[in-house]
Amino acid sequence: MRIIVGITGASGVIYGIRVLTEMASRGVETHLIISRWARETIRAETDFDARAIESLATVAYDNDDLTAPVSSGSFITDGMVIAPCSMTTAAAVAHGYAENLISRAASVCLKEGRRLVILPRESPMSAIHLENLLNLARLGIIVLPPVPAFYSRPRSIDDLVDHTVGRVLDQFGIEHGLVGRWGLDCPGSGREQQGPGCTDVPQRDGGAVPAEIGRVQVAVGEGRFQISGNAWVTMGGIIAGLFGGDRPHVGSVVVSVPRPSITGSGETSCTSSVVNLLAHKEETVIRPLAEHIARVTGRPVVGVCGVHLDGATPQDIRLLVANCEEAGRRLVESMMPLITDVETPGSRDR
Repeated sequence: MRIIVGITGASGVIYGIRVLTEMASRGVETHLIISRWARETIRAETDFDARAIESLATVAYDNDDLTAPVSSGSFITDGMVIAPCSMTTAAAVAHGYAENLISRAASVCLKEGRRLVILPRESPMSAIHLENLLNLARLGIIVLPPVPAFYSRPRSIDDLVDHTVGRVLDQFGIEHGLVGRWGLDCPGSGREQQGPGCTDVPQRDGGAVPAEIGRVQVAVGEGRFQISGNAWVTMGGIIAGLFGGDRPHVGSVVVSVPRPSITGSGETSCTSSVVNLLAHKEETVIRPLAEHIARVTGRPVVGVCGVHLDGATPQDIRLLVANCEEAGRRLVESMMPLITDVETPGSRDR
């Protein structure tokens, strides 16, 4: 599958970033266009660097490059999503004004009868905005405002964002587990089943917590030296990742399982298994982090790291390592509040 992803300067660039990362993680070929003002909004609203975001796409284009393949109907795609979509871009598409690559690619999808999904971000909307969106809907464009649903009982901003991202993936028939389905796995529907988004597990006080307790994200450094740290905390374990440089990727994977120290001191140690992809050495930063998290949380940890910098000097590498270590420290600091009040599975039986 080949999808064009456009990110404009409206507030809510996180929607476009999450759409891109989710598609990329599912093997979708993505062609990314970030507008000039989207780059400013990315700096204002997130800790991400636009270059790092572009590295997640299969191909990235300059918004002024009307010679790019996606500007032609002869370049076959499965459609396009603009997330978020500014009212300026919505107006341009509605009236066939293709002055940049995002509006041109959207115009191509429209004329070729390909799926086009837009996430309009403006509030309140004027009559002009509404008329443009109505015109787009009548042309067959999917107008999908990022309006969160609360029947899945979201517990974080990530949950709210992911609900909308999941609905975008639905439009392209991409399988995912981001949305709690009403009537299948959401509290209040009267038909709850075990499923993504709304699954509950027992807690010590008789209440409930979600299977995924929460997520944290940090960023350290700037430009090519920025390291993005991510952690997903669940009742059964923790996934921690460090990515950055020119080409974030999967370089080393480590699984650390906590256990009592064999010295008999009563301290917690851990057993680790490591897989390094050919010619990768990220184990040196991700293994200590995974083992530290396993020891302090008492949970198994999967650590993933991929950092690459073209033409890196020894000084560059030292800076990247330092940023990785700082990102790891901030991850641990941010995730501890999610863990301290939740009982580790099986702890009642110890």
